[in-house]
Amino acid sequence: MRYWCCQYIGQRFDSGELVKEKFPRHNLSPMNGQVLNLRKERFQDLRVRQALSYAYDWNWSNDKIFQSEFERQDSYFANSPLAAKGLPSAGEVALLEPYRAELPPAVFGPMVEPPTTKPPSSLRGNLAKAAALFAEAGWTFDEKDGKLKNAQGETFTIEIPTTAGGTSGAGGGGSSGDMLWESFYLNVQKLGVQLIRTSGDAAAVKQKSRNFDFDLTSIAAREARDPVPDLWRLFNSADADVPGSDNVAGVKSHIVDELLNKIGERRLGSRTGNNGSRARPRHEPQLLRRPALALPYQHVHRVE
Repeated sequence: MRYWCCQYIGQRFDSGELVKEKFPRHNLSPMNGQVLNLRKERFQDLRVRQALSYAYDWNWSNDKIFQSEFERQDSYFANSPLAAKGLPSAGEVALLEPYRAELPPAVFGPMVEPPTTKPPSSLRGNLAKAAALFAEAGWTFDEKDGKLKNAQGETFTIEIPTTAGGTSGAGGGGSSGDMLWESFYLNVQKLGVQLIRTSGDAAAVKQKSRNFDFDLTSIAAREARDPVPDLWRLFNSADADVPGSDNVAGVKSHIVDELLNKIGERRLGSRTGNNGSRARPRHEPQLLRRPALALPYQHVHRVE
């Protein structure tokens, strides 16, 4: 991006001899970011995950690293008609209604908006919200040593594996680079979270990720326009503890399984001529409207 904004400039561009242009990108933007390992007890509390999301200053990264050229990825189907928007439709509510007693009320409300530091919001305010959420979940800041601890005196830690090449940010198959995540690491440390940086070769780090031996790891979903197979790969409970599966986060929910099965049945019905008008959900399931810590995505093609 720095090449586009800061090096492809000069007299020949000013005169029109060389031209750089942006064209709208209509491709679906697959989810790309970092997920927490829900197999770890400390990450199973929704308030903990929300607190960590408040420490991710996407606006700063987009402004300082990408010159504000990117869009925020707030859906597993960003830049497509399947992306969740606004309130759930009547059809979505009908699908969710049988599970109302088991679901948080927010599932039936507006689309989850990721935290922002765009004024009047601020990083300082977001970190205060994060600290409050941690406290609600039983993790408080110890003034004596600056560490986040629970009632048993256990310290809240996140392991950050580093490959031999010096790149941090788990995942093993490569990460998004220090420049994108170091600001996040700095912010969580302000909350008292202790980072444990480990070092290993890329193959070893990748193997740990495949065996779900991680705290935070990178994901890059495939660009798919049919939601059923990919949602099933990413979220079905049966694969949550199968080493090497695509359910990297460790999602285990009979509600998610049943909803995905219903979507699949309607899709199959459209192929056989039954219920064709309801073959696909209007949007992604409302229950899945909380993405991972997502990276920005390019909403235009840049040609020079």
